[in-house]
Amino acid sequence: MRYHHEIIESDPELPVFYIFHNERKDSGVLAHWHKSLEISYTMSGKISEFTIGGIVHETNAGDILVINSNEVHSIWDEHNQTKALSLIFPYAFIKSEIPDYDNKSFRLTNRLAYSDLQREKLAELRGLLDRYFVVMESDGAEKARLLLKGML
Repeated sequence: MRYHHEIIESDPELPVFYIFHNERKDSGVLAHWHKSLEISYTMSGKISEFTIGGIVHETNAGDILVINSNEVHSIWDEHNQTKALSLIFPYAFIKSEIPDYDNKSFRLTNRLAYSDLQREKLAELRGLLDRYFVVMESDGAEKARLLLKGML
């Protein structure tokens, strides 16, 4: 089966491409892949089917998923109250920050097995992403963009 190869181009002033999902209808993203590293955060509601590498996940508010480079992924969301954020870090940026990135893989799987430090860092990341959502909804995209730039 052939999948769409998505090419990610970010703002030259911001080394991340972001998508704020606030649809009020059934929605989906067809199976595709890219060299970029993607973080998906479900702020509220749930995503019915978030498929990564053939594994189907159902996300709820507060869940964070990581999509590694070149992983085929797709989304189907039948819930109309979902708010989510995709942060997509282009390969060149990730490679500049993590030189041996090609030898790494990231997973957020069994929450019960997380160490205290991992739980603390995930809570910190959720707090930053929640703050981003508040700014996006109340102050608009430009202020949210500036906040995101400060987070990086």
